[in-house]
Amino acid sequence: MGKFDFQFDTALIRQLEKLSNYDEIAPKILSEAIPILERHVRGEIAKHKKTGALLKSIKAGKPAQNKYGWYATVFPTGTDENGMRNAEKLVYMEYGTSTQPSIPVLTKALKDAEPKVTEVLQKAFNEAVKVE
Repeated sequence: MGKFDFQFDTALIRQLEKLSNYDEIAPKILSEAIPILERHVRGEIAKHKKTGALLKSIKAGKPAQNKYGWYATVFPTGTDENGMRNAEKLVYMEYGTSTQPSIPVLTKALKDAEPKVTEVLQKAFNEAVKVE
């Protein structure tokens, strides 16, 4: 599946990385933003649903960490009644096929969610480090 990500405020990221309890605070902060992103992704997919299988398959993952840092995911899971993977359907929707035009639902959802997600991340960060 294609990769979609935000580029968060560099100053916020630098502040987080300087904290001694970064690995404790980062997942808490991400947990505040995940529902916003999930709501936007579901909202965009709902506008284009045929059977509802793709919409029902959208799940938000828990914050996780890899060698690049902390991240969170919102993604389709499972298959529909015909055995087609929901992730595959989303890729076809996002990028189109030779017989289907692209409908960039993820691109729009991310763009629309970004201001609110950034605001919530900053607020959660401020609360976590008691900045007023």
